Amino acid sequence: VKAALPGAQTFTAMHKELTDAQVASIEKDTGGKVSAKDHHSYPGFSTVNGTRTQIGAVTLVKAVGKEIVVIYENKDGSPLIKEIKAEGMPAGFLSQFAGKGHDNDLLLGVDIKANGAKEDEAKAITDAIRIDVLSMQALYGKAHAH
Repeated sequence: VKAALPGAQTFTAMHKELTDAQVASIEKDTGGKVSAKDHHSYPGFSTVNGTRTQIGAVTLVKAVGKEIVVIYENKDGSPLIKEIKAEGMPAGFLSQFAGKGHDNDLLLGVDIKANGAKEDEAKAITDAIRIDVLSMQALYGKAHAH
C-alpha cells in the first residue's frame, strides 16, 4: 500500500459496509455480483505545513486468483483510478483504467480492450474493478449531477 502512494506519510484502514440498496444498484449497473458488503480501502494522507490532506486511496480486489491493487486519486469529490497493478497482467491492459471512474462504463470490448491479456482474465478483472469503482463512489464519492 505504501509503494502505491509514495507521497503519503500515513495510512488508515477504512472498513465500510455497503447497504442492501447500494449492493442492488451496483449489481444492476454491472451485471456482476458484489462478493462482500464489507468494503476495505486504505486512504493515504500527507501533512504539509500542518494541514493533513488525503492524496489517494488503495483497494485490493481479487479476480482469477490474482490480487489487483487499485490506486485512486480524488477528483472533484469522486474517486478516479490513478493506476492498476496486477502481477502477470500486461501493462497495455492495466494502463487503460487510468483516469476512469464511476462515470465510465468500463466494459471489456467497448472502452477497455484485452491488449495482450487472456480474454477471460481481462473480463473477470474488468468486472471486479467496475464493482470496486462503483463501491468506492457509493461509499466515499459526493453526489453530483450527470
